[in-house]
Amino acid sequence: MCATSAYYIFNPPFWSFKYSFEAVFGLLFFSASGLLIGKIIENLRLNEQRYLALLNNQTDLVSRFKADGTILFINSAYSDFFGVNHRTLVGKRWHPIAHPDDLEMINEKINGITHKNLTVIIENRVFDKNNEIRWVQFINHGILDSNSKIVEYQSVGRDITDIRLEQNRITHLAHHDPLTGLPNRLLLDDRLLQAISFAKRTLGKVRVYCFDLDKFKPINDKFGHAAGDEVLQELSQRMKSVIRESDTICRLGGDEFILIVSDKEFDTTQANIAERVIEQISRPVKLTNGNVVFVTATFGFSEYPIDSNIPCELIKIADNRMLQLKHSL
Repeated sequence: MCATSAYYIFNPPFWSFKYSFEAVFGLLFFSASGLLIGKIIENLRLNEQRYLALLNNQTDLVSRFKADGTILFINSAYSDFFGVNHRTLVGKRWHPIAHPDDLEMINEKINGITHKNLTVIIENRVFDKNNEIRWVQFINHGILDSNSKIVEYQSVGRDITDIRLEQNRITHLAHHDPLTGLPNRLLLDDRLLQAISFAKRTLGKVRVYCFDLDKFKPINDKFGHAAGDEVLQELSQRMKSVIRESDTICRLGGDEFILIVSDKEFDTTQANIAERVIEQISRPVKLTNGNVVFVTATFGFSEYPIDSNIPCELIKIADNRMLQLKHSL
């Protein structure tokens, strides 16, 4: 070994230390960065798994979709409820599962989601896995990008069919007579008000008929109130059978009924409706105990706009005319 070589081995120049240090530091830095990035990716993967496990264990119907309705994600509950596979549904639009009559309302409310109002609750009908109509409540939340533009929506839904049915049942009971199923006084007032409002706009007419059963009390006295209820139920169905869908027959209480008829003009067909109702009432009624009973009825009527334009007054006038006729017989 020459003296010069030995000198540089045991006494290396300063620049060699400098560049060796930078190389080692750079190697360590990139190694550490790689380990850090790998750790971050692993954590993201684990977090995604935890997130998916959490969503798939939910009983709520969770989904994500684009602004055009294209589905990005559905959880297991959503898949089970609608009987669809995640792979086959993702990338397709959600419209086929929604009731066509609700689509306009759904789109209108979804389009109402903005960066100032990110959450909208929608209750609409859908078709479940058995192709049966169900009511579902969806809480829809807009997802914003860095420019505050909505790029997608997250939706969480739950089946509210039973709640809706109970609400409808309660509403029906509040507006209908429990014995006959006919509209009661509360619904009568609303229907009559609507009929008058429509007649005002179309220059039409409205008639209010008041019917009171004759010979009904003796049935209750002789056969009991259960028999009287049978008669009321049978006569209610008969009266409904001879009126139009646009007409309304109501049980005012006891053995008194109100009929609302609207039309542009009252021709012979509409004018004779009271006679058709009386004819149905006068037919014999066979009770479940085998007995046959007979009832008749007396009626009076009022007309908008001739008699009044106030609903309660039209009912009162028709009732008074019916009583006058009843007392004159």
